[in-house]
Amino acid sequence: MNAEPVVRQKYVWDPITKLTRNYQKKINATYREIDEHVRTGRADKVTTPNYAREVIAPLAKALSDALPEYAVTVKDSVEVIGTGAYFLLCLGEIPLGGLSYPGPKMAQINFTIFAHQKPWGRSIAVTKLKQLTKLLTELADFTGLGGTNENQDE
Repeated sequence: MNAEPVVRQKYVWDPITKLTRNYQKKINATYREIDEHVRTGRADKVTTPNYAREVIAPLAKALSDALPEYAVTVKDSVEVIGTGAYFLLCLGEIPLGGLSYPGPKMAQINFTIFAHQKPWGRSIAVTKLKQLTKLLTELADFTGLGGTNENQDE
């Protein structure tokens, strides 16, 4: 009897979890590289990961694929508003919120809702793409920026 083992995935990797954990691994590798340079006295360049390129750009692609009817875009440059730094998340041309770096050792991304193009309330820790897409669709419907409007037929 030839039975193949069944491979079970203990965790299903969500894009947000995957991107943030890979970024944290690269940051830790950078810290080790810096420590090695200090210990040995080397003066080479240290390669550092870029949060916008490593996390924000792939997340923007995943959001636009998940919500094609909403024209979701995420700016790849940081906007400093008040005391926070945000990657603006827009529906069309209107900023709906901002994505921000939660800090070291966090497998999440922070989302802050914007009102009148300014941060409003506390940031929301987002760990799953499904959580972020649900939040965005609810905000889009609330603000009237939804891709489809059922009330137009009435």
